[in-house]
Amino acid sequence: MKRKSWPKGKNGWCFATINGRLGEIFFETAGGLSSIFAHCYVDRKEFKTKQEQEMIDTDIKRNRFTYRNKKYTQKIKGA
Repeated sequence: MKRKSWPKGKNGWCFATINGRLGEIFFETAGGLSSIFAHCYVDRKEFKTKQEQEMIDTDIKRNRFTYRNKKYTQKIKGA
Protein backbone atom coordinates (compact mmCIF):
# COMPACT_ATOMS: atom_id res chain seq x y z
CA MET A 1 0.00 0.00 0.00
CA LYS A 2 1.46 3.34 -1.07
CA ARG A 3 1.39 6.29 1.26
CA LYS A 4 0.55 9.70 -0.07
CA SER A 5 3.49 12.04 0.32
CA TRP A 6 3.16 15.61 1.52
CA PRO A 7 2.88 18.11 -1.30
CA LYS A 8 6.11 19.73 -2.41
CA GLY A 9 6.66 23.43 -1.86
CA LYS A 10 6.33 25.48 1.29
CA ASN A 11 3.92 23.87 3.72
CA GLY A 12 2.26 25.60 6.65
CA TRP A 13 -0.67 25.49 9.00
CA CYS A 14 -2.94 27.87 10.88
CA PHE A 15 -6.11 27.90 12.93
CA ALA A 16 -9.42 28.46 11.17
CA THR A 17 -13.14 28.12 11.57
CA ILE A 18 -14.24 25.24 9.36
CA ASN A 19 -17.97 24.55 9.09
CA GLY A 20 -18.48 26.56 12.28
CA ARG A 21 -15.93 24.57 14.31
CA LEU A 22 -12.38 25.38 15.39
CA GLY A 23 -9.78 23.52 13.39
CA GLU A 24 -6.29 23.55 11.95
CA ILE A 25 -5.80 23.79 8.20
CA PHE A 26 -2.70 22.57 6.42
CA PHE A 27 -1.75 24.35 3.22
CA GLU A 28 0.90 24.57 0.53
CA THR A 29 2.18 27.79 -0.99
CA ALA A 30 3.74 27.57 -4.43
CA GLY A 31 4.16 30.34 -6.96
CA GLY A 32 2.22 32.86 -4.88
CA LEU A 33 -0.88 30.64 -4.67
CA SER A 34 -2.04 28.74 -1.62
CA SER A 35 -4.01 25.52 -1.60
CA ILE A 36 -5.44 23.67 1.37
CA PHE A 37 -4.80 19.95 1.38
CA ALA A 38 -6.04 18.86 4.83
CA HIS A 39 -7.74 19.94 8.04
CA CYS A 40 -8.53 18.58 11.47
CA TYR A 41 -10.92 19.75 14.15
CA VAL A 42 -9.47 20.66 17.56
CA ASP A 43 -10.75 21.74 20.98
CA ARG A 44 -9.72 25.14 22.24
CA LYS A 45 -9.00 23.69 25.68
CA GLU A 46 -6.12 21.65 24.19
CA PHE A 47 -4.14 24.89 23.89
CA LYS A 48 -3.32 26.25 27.32
CA THR A 49 -0.78 29.05 26.95
CA LYS A 50 -1.69 32.69 26.50
CA GLN A 51 0.30 32.84 23.24
CA GLU A 52 -1.65 29.92 21.77
CA GLN A 53 -4.98 31.47 22.76
CA GLU A 54 -3.98 34.77 21.12
CA MET A 55 -2.94 32.90 17.96
CA ILE A 56 -6.35 31.24 17.83
CA ASP A 57 -8.15 34.57 18.26
CA THR A 58 -6.22 36.32 15.47
CA ASP A 59 -6.36 33.38 13.03
CA ILE A 60 -10.08 32.65 13.29
CA LYS A 61 -10.93 36.28 12.52
CA ARG A 62 -9.20 35.99 9.14
CA ASN A 63 -9.79 32.34 8.24
CA ARG A 64 -13.36 31.08 7.83
CA PHE A 65 -13.96 28.14 5.51
CA THR A 66 -16.62 25.67 4.56
CA TYR A 67 -15.69 22.16 3.51
CA ARG A 68 -18.14 20.32 1.31
CA ASN A 69 -17.77 17.72 -1.43
CA LYS A 70 -13.99 17.60 -0.95
CA LYS A 71 -13.66 21.36 -1.64
CA TYR A 72 -12.78 24.29 0.58
CA THR A 73 -14.54 27.61 0.14
CA GLN A 74 -13.46 30.72 1.99
CA LYS A 75 -16.19 32.80 3.56
CA ILE A 76 -15.55 36.46 2.87
CA LYS A 77 -16.33 38.87 5.68
CA GLY A 78 -19.25 41.15 4.88
CA ALA A 79 -20.55 39.04 2.02
